[in-house]
Amino acid sequence: MYNYDGTITINSSTIKGNIVSGGGNSEGGGIFNFGNTGTGSITIVNSTLTGNRSTNGKGGAIFNHASGNTASDIATVNIINSTIVGNSAKNNFGGGGIVASRAAGNEVSTITLSNSILYGNTLTTGTGGENCLIVNSVTIVTNNHNLLQNLVNDCTPGVNDVTSALAASAVVNALASNGGTTQTMSLPGGSPAIDAGDNDICTNAPVNNTSQNGITRPFGDYCDIGAYELGDITAPTVTSSVRASTNPTNASSVDFTVTFSEPVTGVDLSDFSLTTSGVSSTAVSGLSGTGSVYTVTVNTGSGNGTIRLNVLNDNSIIDIASNPLSAGLTGGETYTILKSATFSDAPLTYWASSYIERLFNAGITGGCGTGIYCPDNSVTRAQMAIFLLKGIHGSSYTPPAVGANTGFGDVAVEYWAAAWIKQLAAEGITGGCGGGNYCPDNVVTRAQMAVFLLKAKNGSSYSPPAVGVSTGFADVATDAFAAAFIKQLVADGITAGCGNSNYCPNDSVTRAQMAVFLVRAFNLP
Repeated sequence: MYNYDGTITINSSTIKGNIVSGGGNSEGGGIFNFGNTGTGSITIVNSTLTGNRSTNGKGGAIFNHASGNTASDIATVNIINSTIVGNSAKNNFGGGGIVASRAAGNEVSTITLSNSILYGNTLTTGTGGENCLIVNSVTIVTNNHNLLQNLVNDCTPGVNDVTSALAASAVVNALASNGGTTQTMSLPGGSPAIDAGDNDICTNAPVNNTSQNGITRPFGDYCDIGAYELGDITAPTVTSSVRASTNPTNASSVDFTVTFSEPVTGVDLSDFSLTTSGVSSTAVSGLSGTGSVYTVTVNTGSGNGTIRLNVLNDNSIIDIASNPLSAGLTGGETYTILKSATFSDAPLTYWASSYIERLFNAGITGGCGTGIYCPDNSVTRAQMAIFLLKGIHGSSYTPPAVGANTGFGDVAVEYWAAAWIKQLAAEGITGGCGGGNYCPDNVVTRAQMAVFLLKAKNGSSYSPPAVGVSTGFADVATDAFAAAFIKQLVADGITAGCGNSNYCPNDSVTRAQMAVFLVRAFNLP
């Protein structure tokens, strides 16, 4: 581009790969602005100059020159929110990026940079003036929130400019299609140009909050230096998938609420799958919602079991900046589906039926016999060992072989729960019932259960907070056995007591109550 005493505005444009060569005035590979017997004026806004060369002269990107020996001979270039990177000039002249020059009379030659990147321009060989060159005492105005390369004998930064010694590849990316109508040089993460511009410059004319890549400035607290405005680069995530219907349920369909970290589009039924156990003929059947919250309807099929909704990561879900979902989700909440009772003595109308079914689905119990659970039977200390260890380690857990002894005088190695009892002691959850015994056939009291559960849940070294002035129960004194554990069991939402402001600490724990305790303590689905 050659401008002779004219007025030009260049907006949201890319000037690349131009070459000026030969002898004489072979200057200005990209732009030559000339003022002679008048004013040559160019305003460059939201534009990129890269890959331009002056093979035998100065000003790889821009050569600004005034000639004619009078103060009326004026050449001015005003560069705002633009990127001048990767241009080059001949080694012994300088000015691989920009040159401001005059003919050594009274001419006026000025280049002004604001919110612009002038970086990574080169000479064919040698150093000095790679980015900037001044010829005959003219002016290159900086100090307007520019990003300048920290080189010797180069651009002179002002206190409001940003300087860097990073490689050019750490400042801008290669020219590419990044949105907008022209190619741009985007900003890599960590670029010193990000959020380093002046918002007043970006807001006012001629920038008017625009960018070359079509992003409204500023995106974030401050606009970016250069032609490119870095928009949203944060990929959306799935923050939760939670039940939106009653649980447990015998309903033919249930809803999940799926929440994303930001508004997304492209969500459809194919973006979901199910993880099930025990049920059959389930299906994702409906979807509604917009923005960041969606409701997914699932047909529960037939049979008893569990259903969990998974969100897939297939790159179809994107945010408004076209960033795809960063990862799916397989750890959401689970429904317990109860179409019929597993145990004949714990029908769906039984008060603890849902907890018993959840305990069964989790593989922690198979009942007390063929098709029955014995919900009102008391739990023995031997049974408790199995319940707790499976709650801690999962339904497939099997303790180590019992070996030569159990460690308890009243538990023989061939006792049916010997290995479980020994392992419970090994994990520090119990020390027995005293005198070197375990008392395997004794029933577990509600006070004892508070201790067992909290140690199983939180570790053998767990101690609850001090009980304070009250346990919250009329029948549990502050100095009673397990008082602090009982109070904490309530605080953790595992029990509310036995009614009428009592806890019934000395009552035995029934198998139905044990189901409630275990499901709540270990958050079983």
